[in-house]
Amino acid sequence: MSLSETEDDGLSKGVFMTQTATLVASPRRSEAASRFREDIEGMRAIAVLFVVLWHAGVPFLGGGFIGVDVFFVISGFLMTAMLYRGLRDNGKINLLDFYARRIKRLLPASGLALVVILLASYLFLPASRLGAIALDALFAGLYVVNWRFSETSVDYLAQTDSASPVQHFWSLSVEEQFYIFWPIIVAALGYLVVRRYISAHKALLLALSVSVAASLAWSIYMTEIDPARAYFVTATRIWELGLGGVVAVSLVGVARIGRLVSAIFAWLGLAAILASGVVYTTEMSFPGWIALAPTVGAALLIAFSPQAGSLGPAPLLSRKALVWLGSISYSWYLWHWPVIVIGSQLITDGTRAATVPEGVALAALSILPAWLSLRFVENPLRRAQWTNVSLGNVYFLGLLITSLVVATSMILALTARHPEPYAASAIGAAAGIADGRDDKPVGAQTLGDDPNSSPNAMPVDQVEHINPAPAVANRVVQPHRRCHSNLDSSEFRVCELGVPGANTTVAIMGDSHAGQWVAPAIAVAKRNGWGVRAATKGACPLVDAELTTAEGADYVSCREWYESAMEWLTGVDAPDVLLLSHSNYKQFAAEGLASFEAGEIRTIDRIRDAGVSVALIRDTPYPGVNVAECVEANVESLRRCVLEKSEVLSRRDSVQPQVASQTGVPVIDLTDWICPGSTCPPVIGNTLVWRDSNHLSLQYALSLVDELERQLVPVVTGAG
Repeated sequence: MSLSETEDDGLSKGVFMTQTATLVASPRRSEAASRFREDIEGMRAIAVLFVVLWHAGVPFLGGGFIGVDVFFVISGFLMTAMLYRGLRDNGKINLLDFYARRIKRLLPASGLALVVILLASYLFLPASRLGAIALDALFAGLYVVNWRFSETSVDYLAQTDSASPVQHFWSLSVEEQFYIFWPIIVAALGYLVVRRYISAHKALLLALSVSVAASLAWSIYMTEIDPARAYFVTATRIWELGLGGVVAVSLVGVARIGRLVSAIFAWLGLAAILASGVVYTTEMSFPGWIALAPTVGAALLIAFSPQAGSLGPAPLLSRKALVWLGSISYSWYLWHWPVIVIGSQLITDGTRAATVPEGVALAALSILPAWLSLRFVENPLRRAQWTNVSLGNVYFLGLLITSLVVATSMILALTARHPEPYAASAIGAAAGIADGRDDKPVGAQTLGDDPNSSPNAMPVDQVEHINPAPAVANRVVQPHRRCHSNLDSSEFRVCELGVPGANTTVAIMGDSHAGQWVAPAIAVAKRNGWGVRAATKGACPLVDAELTTAEGADYVSCREWYESAMEWLTGVDAPDVLLLSHSNYKQFAAEGLASFEAGEIRTIDRIRDAGVSVALIRDTPYPGVNVAECVEANVESLRRCVLEKSEVLSRRDSVQPQVASQTGVPVIDLTDWICPGSTCPPVIGNTLVWRDSNHLSLQYALSLVDELERQLVPVVTGAG
């Protein structure tokens, strides 16, 4: 085996290598060969264990996601070491050869995984998820899925969706994008090196230092203002790979440091990685500056472990079990997440989340396809003679694999479109519920005036039909969609609905839980000659309180939207009555629920001082599991999707009753028409109750019009 082939075996897999050896450049300039680094295989093992166990739900690894950051540092180190040797020894980089090696090492495994994921999703996951999964896989196959996830991360509706089985490909996309542009930069530096304007060491160190500093600064800034996007985008992660590169070109200096000092630094590096995995949580804004702990820890471990020898962590990291696990880390990373996601669906049928033991068992099971992929796909193609004799053959292989993934994704996407026409008919059927054209009672109409004693409240296993079809329940377009602002938007827009030019106007404002009452309110308004004004924003209640995003950052756009809404409500266009409703913000009230409650009272007082009457709509019961997906998977055993009323009610907002008590505002409460008796059936009167884990389906919301009218009319007439 030639030196170049040996080097490529050790460096080609990037952060998740599957080969049995890790090769890095010797710090000595007189090197004749690369040497084996079992300790880096052990680092990979720890990193992949962190990620896999975190995905499995193991409670003591709240920061297991930092395993990806460790992988990034390792990848930057190994690839830069190889490029550095080429630049230093030859003054140039063979880009075509470099990219061919990346294709041969990475695409067969990832392509196989994506195709199998798509087929398994088609066979075992609810049809309602297939369209999104197909698009995710398409972007993953092109290694740009991190940008897709950066956009859907700020889409409030997407946040209620179940996890994508290809979500983990975001990190591979970041890595591949680095693989594309970094060798080009190194090749350009070769021009300066050949002409002796600068040494290879100085050229790379300067380029890396600038890249790391700029990317880290951007990461800190973006994590502060937009943590959802910052987690996925390439620019906020480049510094982590660059940090590994800095280590690769600095090993000569490290080699001069004594053994004891090196051991101290190496152990500190390992401690930083382990502590980050245990102490960090998803509530922290990440990556930003707190990503320095695991990444600098990884850099210290890589740099000082060889020099520390037996005094350092190398003997621990070089144990056979860890080395073997590190050798399959790339394959295991590819397979563990889809096995957990699809396996959980098969175990639970969407009726609940998988337990920790179930998650761990699925993660362990995923080692089997990982090993099979390595044994029968990756290694044979890597060693096949026809892939080593011609670059053209390798590029053709890459094109073939990518085309297969793209074609499979598009076929699944087209297949997933078949329920779409039903969505349009569902809207028409829902309109019939609201205006009385549907003679047969449906949904909440079947419960009568006393839902808790209604025989139609009893859960059943099967019904004649379900409207809307669970696969399309979340695709129905809300009537005020033009006036709903997403998570990253602070634009305040008001839709004028109901009866045009009406003397009485009723406004609905708040988050998406307020928004689900817009359609039934329009129906009531048309019956009574009212106008309706609607303005909503994702995860943003109309409350004078400081909120945070799911990532822990200040929810600035919500505050800006709130101020605009209050300006409108206290201005000349103010409505006669304002209906407020919102979800549970226990986790996102920056100063606690007491402050949130006080903020809602201040908001109500300010609005009433402007002459607007206020009423609260009690927050809807909160299932916590995707009811539409559960129904789709259990259409002949619906009772598997029945939830206990007490459990469901415990998840909804708890502030409204206290606010109503202190302010004296009326409360419209339709809880018993949503969860009659002691349970919350998924289907009532042939109508799907929830479209996801916490929002009513449009059809069921419209079936509540009669009861909503009964409670709302006195509020509006009393305001007059």
